[in-house]
Formats: sequence, C-alpha cells, structure tokens
Amino acid sequence: MYKIIIADDEEAVRNRLLSLLEKQKEDFEVIGSYQNGYDALEAGVSLTDLDLLITDIKMPFITGLEFAKTLKETHPLLQIIILSGFDDFDFAKQAINLDAVAYLSKPLSFEELRQALAKAKERLDKSKDINRDIKKLQEHRQTLRKVEQNADLLRLCTLKTIPDKLLEKLEADGIDLKNKYISIALFDSDKEEESLTYEDIELSRFYLEENLNATFKDSLSFFTFEPSSSLGVLFVSDKPLTRDELEGKLSFILAKIKRSCGLSFSCAVSESSHMGEEGFSYRRLFRHTRWALEYRTIMGEGLLLFYDDLALRQAGLGKVDDNDFKNIGYALLYGKKEEAKELSRKLIEKLGSIDYKDSYSLIINNLFDSMLKSCIALDKLYATYRPHVALINELYSKKGLESTCDFFDELIDMVLEINNGARISGLDNAFILIKKYIDFNYANSSISIESLSSELGYSSSYIFAILKKHGTTFTKLLTNRRMEEAKRLLSDPNIKMAQIAHDIGYDDPYYFSHCFKKCFGMSPLEFRKQ
Repeated sequence: MYKIIIADDEEAVRNRLLSLLEKQKEDFEVIGSYQNGYDALEAGVSLTDLDLLITDIKMPFITGLEFAKTLKETHPLLQIIILSGFDDFDFAKQAINLDAVAYLSKPLSFEELRQALAKAKERLDKSKDINRDIKKLQEHRQTLRKVEQNADLLRLCTLKTIPDKLLEKLEADGIDLKNKYISIALFDSDKEEESLTYEDIELSRFYLEENLNATFKDSLSFFTFEPSSSLGVLFVSDKPLTRDELEGKLSFILAKIKRSCGLSFSCAVSESSHMGEEGFSYRRLFRHTRWALEYRTIMGEGLLLFYDDLALRQAGLGKVDDNDFKNIGYALLYGKKEEAKELSRKLIEKLGSIDYKDSYSLIINNLFDSMLKSCIALDKLYATYRPHVALINELYSKKGLESTCDFFDELIDMVLEINNGARISGLDNAFILIKKYIDFNYANSSISIESLSSELGYSSSYIFAILKKHGTTFTKLLTNRRMEEAKRLLSDPNIKMAQIAHDIGYDDPYYFSHCFKKCFGMSPLEFRKQ
C-alpha cells in the first residue's frame, strides 16, 4: 500500500480529497493532511516513508512546487499530483519540470483523480518490478572481461603501491587510472550476511549496477567490483570528485534498490584522491569506506555516508590499519561482541595444541594487536582502562588458556564501549554544531538546509541522518528556536508584533502569528496579555 500526504489551504478541498481517497484505500493510505507545506515539514514528513504528494500549487508561506521540491530531496522516488484553481501555462510547465503525475484543475472530479492515482500507481509499481530470473542475471554479468576486472580491482584495493604491470593490465581491460582522480564507494546490505540468500546478493548487485549505469553513464566513469557480499564502485575522473555530484544520485539509487528489491542498503564514499599525490593508496581509500560504514551501529540503516563528513570530526582517534586477524577486527569494528568473543576463544583454544608451542607468543601478540587496531580511540582506552604497557604485562602474566580468554573477553568489552562512545560523541558534537548554527542564524529569513550544509561542510544527507537520529527536523529546530525568542520579546509591551516577526526571521507577520498559535495554542496577542 502506497502512502500519501495532502497539502491544501482550503479545508473543503482537503475533506473532499480524503473522501475520494477512501474509495482507493486498497492501494493508497493517507498518512497526513495539512493546510500548508510548512506545517507538513514541521510535523516531520521528511522522516517518514512517503510515496505520493497531492498538493495545491498556491498556498501561504511555501508554494506547492517549493514544497514538492523540498520533499524530493529526501524522497527521490516521490510521485506528485498538483492541484490548482488557476489555468496558468507557467504553473503547468513548472509541474512538468518536477515530473508531476498530473496537473488537476479545481473543482476536482473523482474520475480525474482516479486516473491520476492509476498513473501514479503504475509508476510506483514499475519501480518495484524486476526480472528475478537469476540464471539470466548471471549470464548477463559473468563475461570473461567482467571477471577479470573484478579480480584486478579487488587486488587493487589491497595494495599501497600499484605495479606498472597491473596498471597496464587494467588499461587493457578498459580501466585507465593513470593521472586520474579516484573515489571509492561501497554499497553494503544492512542485513546480516548470514541471513542473506544467494538470490538476495545476485539480485541486488544486478539492480545496483543497472541503476549506476542509468545514473552515471553520461557524466562519470566508474567500474564495479564485488568484495564479499557488497558492491564496490571505483569512480574515475579527470577532475576532483565533489560530494555534490555524487550525493543526490547515490541517494536516489539507495531509495530505488530498497523499493525494488526490498533490501535496505547503506553506501559509504571515500575522499577524492589523485594518483599523483604523495601517499596515495587504493587500500586506504577502500579502508575509509569500511570505516565510514561502521557508523551504522550508531546512526541506523539506509544511510549515505561520506568519509569527509566523518574524518574531520575524528582527528587523532588512533585508528590504524588492520591486515591480521581481519575477521576478529571486523567483528569488533561492526559492534558484534559475541562474534568477536567466539572467534577469539576458538583461536586461543586452538593454541592449546603442541603444534603451536613455537608460534604461541606470535599468534597471541597478533590477536592483541588486531583488537587494538579495531579501537578508534586508543588514547581513551589507555586513559580509562589500562595503559599499553600494563595491558602487555597482564597478558604475559596469564598462565592458562581460560584466563587468557577472559583477558581478551574483557578487552573486547572495553574496545566496544570506547568505539560506541567515540562515535556517539562525534554525532552528538555534529548535532550541537547544527543547533548552534540555528541559534546564531534563526533571525535570517533565508536560513536553509543548504546554507547550513555550506557553513558546516556537512552533506545534506548527513544532516538529515543526524536530525533523524535525534527525532527531529531542521524545520522543527528552527521553529522552536524562533518561538523561544518570540516569547522573550513579547514580554516587552513596547515592541510591535511586526517588529517581533521580523526580528525572529519571519517576513510575514501573519505567518508568525499562525506558527505561534500552532505552537502554544494561543495568539501572540493573547500570550502578551497573559
């Protein structure tokens, strides 16, 4: 069943729409009805799943077209039906530019609405349709050149320096990386690997590649490869890759794969780096995508995460490369406590055999190092748990396998506690910065997500994810801050209402009054009298 919201400033129109939509309740569910777009945003529409918007083109405070455009940023697959009491070609043209399903004139007839809903449903259904013939998908993908490319790109992501022969081989396979800017993206299912079926993996990879081709084929060169059950993407460009040219398109792909395959994916994107830069490393870029994906344990699923959003906020966390005992390291990085403990114990128990008497110390040291490498804030671990030397001395003092297992179990608990605390702290700091920006700029009537993104250097998708984690929206935070200031100013009887509205960022004093009454249940004048 597809979800609808209605926005129209005429109560009679809203009521008629609700009545007509009741006849279509097998396919559509109305989850909200609002008298203007601003009220809908304030109510948190951007945090909900949404399929169809029915909106009047002319409303107070924000037009239907502006409202639809704002929602499209967070709901790329959103379908739109425009209502209008005006026969205006310019309005119709703007609706076409938004790819609206229909432009309907008032008064609204049921037959016109039914046809528009049928067209919207056809579009929404089409986005879910996909050929599930796995054999055909395999034949489509398993060409010799694709297999060669995949193997070479997987190898590439394990290397610091690239042999000339490998670069030449890649070029022969159609992958020219010389003197290029490189960025790596990693699409990874939010579902645990053990619960993914072979069909899930093949289907999602195929559909991801189809959408990547449709989205980037005319604007950017890219090559895909398949690490584990994920899908890696190597973006190649003659100029630095910007977040702006990737963000909207990757968000659209994440939304489409969830709609079409029923699987939630997250995507992490590395920084853009030039092959000629000192210290350039494909391995580092790939590692940064995996590191960014770790934030799912804190921020939730279905995320688009840019390394640049996170790295600057985590400077000096002591995170190092991990090549040994990667399964234990990954389990720790992804917050899988029981899996990390089980793998650790199995390894230690294996050391009880006489076959390991000469390599026992080396393996124990490697296990110890792998856990420390998985801690993203070693300085905090040493400060709040034990210094490095004390940990080594305690490890060497263990005389039995069971006490050694207990030592590593406790270390795992502490590393996970530190990791989660550091990530939460980083996200909380970002939320504080967003609130501070609003505190300093709420009086500016043109304040927006775009100005916030530009000022703080965060992508808009990262801002949406942070606000969603805190159960709020940009509009809610801004409105609440303005209302707090309005209460303070209203305590002074010498300040006129129009001045108060202007001082807190409202160009329209009537809209200020509307917002105030919606927030406090009384008009500004009534509040002042009290």
